Amino acid sequence: HTHAHTHARTGARVEASANAADSANAADADAHRLSRASAHGSAAASRVGEASAASAETSHDVRRAARRSFASDTMSNLVIQAAGHGMFVRLSEDILLKESSLKEWGAYLSLSQTPLRRFAPQFFDAVAYDQNVLLYIEDLTARYSKPCVMDIKIGTRTFVEAEVKSGKPRVDLLDKMARVDPAAATEEERRIGITKLRYMQFREVKSSTATFGWRVEGIRRSEGGALTDVKELRTREQLEDALRWFLKDRKAVKQQLLEQLRALRAELEHSDWF
Repeated sequence: HTHAHTHARTGARVEASANAADSANAADADAHRLSRASAHGSAAASRVGEASAASAETSHDVRRAARRSFASDTMSNLVIQAAGHGMFVRLSEDILLKESSLKEWGAYLSLSQTPLRRFAPQFFDAVAYDQNVLLYIEDLTARYSKPCVMDIKIGTRTFVEAEVKSGKPRVDLLDKMARVDPAAATEEERRIGITKLRYMQFREVKSSTATFGWRVEGIRRSEGGALTDVKELRTREQLEDALRWFLKDRKAVKQQLLEQLRALRAELEHSDWF
């Protein structure tokens, strides 16, 4: 078992930036929480990864610049995600603040010491607070005026059973399953719900994960368009259509994407980290 996420792009490898928020109240609450954590950045520096004096100075500058750039109007700093978990906030022109976990923090730290780092956003710093982690990472869409983002999950197995230990049936997961395939649940599952493991296995079988070893998690284009039925992409023809829609049939961009994927595969094949 091992898997990786890769963000294909026609101008970006991470989540596309745009003004968005579900509600003003939620935005205000998040702004208070995130700005509070950012303000504690200097005090928490000793808990951040062991680094050289030069990199430590860089981290301090990053936090200071991020706090200075955090606008009072958080609505303008929120980022639209193509898929995935957690919340992103733009702190400055090219720095994102991401709600994360100790595991992802550790992954960024170790990845930054390998040749694979060129395929990921630059990792600047991290702050731990109240058993949560905030990552300061590069916004790879910052250099583009019209970024388009596609989130792809790579791997024939995209989770480990240890991550879905709970055997408690959940109605919310049953609802998510029903939206993809109304006939998938058994009579008993319709009464009590399904477990996280059952849902994850269902997602792999119903998507292109099991057959092709990758699936599309989300697509957003710069003009505001989004492919909404990505969970139903399963056949080769459906995947090809989705890729064409994302690339807008631009052959030069298609070639760039292929070159990046081939370079990533070559690096992964002899990577001790992976």
